[in-house]
Amino acid sequence: MDRPIVRIPGFVRPLVLLGLVSFSTPAPASATQVETITSEDIVRRIGILAHDSMGGRNTPSPGLEMAASYVTNAFRAMGVEPAGTVGFEQRYDIRVTRPDPNNTNVTYGLNANWEYGRDFVMLRRSFSEVPATGTAVVLWGPPRQAAELERLSLAGKTIIVFEEETARGIDRFNPAAIVIAAPLVDIIWTRTINSSVGSLIDPADAPRTTRPPRVLVRRTLVDSMLAAHGVTRSAFSGKESGHVDIVQLRLTISHPMDRVSAPNIVGVVRGSHPTLRNEFVVVSAHMDHIGTAGDPFADCNRSRDDPVCNGADDDASGVSAMLEIAEAVSGLSRKPDRSFLFLAVSGEEKGLWGSDHFAANPTVPLENMVADLNIDMVGRNWPDTIVAIGKEHSDLGATLERVNLSHPELGMAAIDDRWPGERFYFRSDHFNFARRGVPILFFFNGTHRDYHRASDELELIDGDKTARIARLIFYLGMDIANADERPRWNPASIADIVDSTLR
Repeated sequence: MDRPIVRIPGFVRPLVLLGLVSFSTPAPASATQVETITSEDIVRRIGILAHDSMGGRNTPSPGLEMAASYVTNAFRAMGVEPAGTVGFEQRYDIRVTRPDPNNTNVTYGLNANWEYGRDFVMLRRSFSEVPATGTAVVLWGPPRQAAELERLSLAGKTIIVFEEETARGIDRFNPAAIVIAAPLVDIIWTRTINSSVGSLIDPADAPRTTRPPRVLVRRTLVDSMLAAHGVTRSAFSGKESGHVDIVQLRLTISHPMDRVSAPNIVGVVRGSHPTLRNEFVVVSAHMDHIGTAGDPFADCNRSRDDPVCNGADDDASGVSAMLEIAEAVSGLSRKPDRSFLFLAVSGEEKGLWGSDHFAANPTVPLENMVADLNIDMVGRNWPDTIVAIGKEHSDLGATLERVNLSHPELGMAAIDDRWPGERFYFRSDHFNFARRGVPILFFFNGTHRDYHRASDELELIDGDKTARIARLIFYLGMDIANADERPRWNPASIADIVDSTLR
């Protein structure tokens, strides 16, 4: 969903950013290596990842595989070690369900039928393995009490309703299917078909829905079906609830399932401390975006004559920053005490799939991950400000503030979440680490008018800002990697965020 541009009116930089407070210079090695993080390199990397040839990096797609190869080759050239399941790569399976129009239909009476994709559609995420045949119960009026639904013996029957709200609470009575008769004019019905007819994809390890399939059909067709049985809707319209179960109906659904896979790319720079090197500072970003308009599984809406949603800010900017940080860390003559794990995931735009798979199947022990620094959209909006979501939930917030104050030369203020009502904390890849007990910070510049549009292009990226944010995260990661103690949760946040069943 598109979001408005959010600006911070009257924001005043901290005094340290104005040069009124001085601090000691950073360690020479870090100071030297941070200089390798440049706006020129940032822009070059974003230009590659957000090029039209990548096709918007949808999950799954050839463009996403190209992006994964680019990250892999970049890691290899830097001397970053592979830390995937096979080399740098960790793959996860995706289940693809494709309705078969020729064998998906609704019939009633002797010769009458509804054609899939013309007269009815399956609502997304409601495919079912079980055909529905036999009596169809027509319900009208408001939702029923459980006792009344129990008396109707709905198990195995197809339920027809004229308002979706009428079907509330019916799933638990195990109907074979639910048919929703929608009063849609031609233009709206055409749009509904175009948005609903297609393949369904979800992670292969996700539980399949146990809900009965839901069919959306034009109300005029239901009226005709009822008339064929001598029933008119006017006979039972109104506010009073009721039902009739004289309709014989067969709903046949055919939807073959295939499997494809998508990549995560994982690299590590080993720490130097004999024991702390077994702990990891994770730096993450997502490679994927929303594809090209018209492609399978893509959510891209074309912009004028441009069909490709390139995702320069979302999240080629974050991946490029992560790669620059990896290059700086890998080039240190003396590595930090703890190791750095660099993670480029896919499937973020589909529901945080890649990070969920990695956190559930980590290639290093989850309990040894001391922090996740997630970078998602850092190339736009204010030139001197970046939001760091999650500061209040662990002492990483205090660490970031101290590091930020120590580097006024960056001209970059890391501030608190400006949009708590948007719940961004739960909407990017860091959340799959946080809910499993890993403290996180999420670096995010907010959305803008080009969010999830084909107009999110390289030309709008502020490369200098992105480079300064990457330098700040480099310094922060080094501080965490060399600290005597690992980051700690604030106790009040644990109950709200950490799911003990996933740890």
